[in-house]
Amino acid sequence: YLNVLPKLVSDYNNSVHSVTGMKPIDVNTSNEMFLFNKLNYKTKSNVKVKYKVGDQVRVLLNRSVFHKGYTGLWSPEVFVINRI
Repeated sequence: YLNVLPKLVSDYNNSVHSVTGMKPIDVNTSNEMFLFNKLNYKTKSNVKVKYKVGDQVRVLLNRSVFHKGYTGLWSPEVFVINRI
C-alpha cells in the first residue's frame, strides 16, 4: 500500500479534473482567484426562457398525500410576470 501511494498522488495531481478544468498541480497564486470565481459564481448561460414579461400564469399548490382529487392543483389567482 505504501509503495504505490506516491504514484497514486502523482497521477491524481497530474490529471485534469472535470469541475475545475485544470490539473491540481497547475493551480497557483496567479490563477487561484480565477478558479475560485469559476467554482463559486455561476455565469448565466443561454437558457431558453419559458415565459415572457406580461404572461399570465397560475402557481402550482402544495398538496398533501391525502388531498382531495376533485380540488384544483393550481392557485385560483392569476399572476402576471413583471420581470424575469
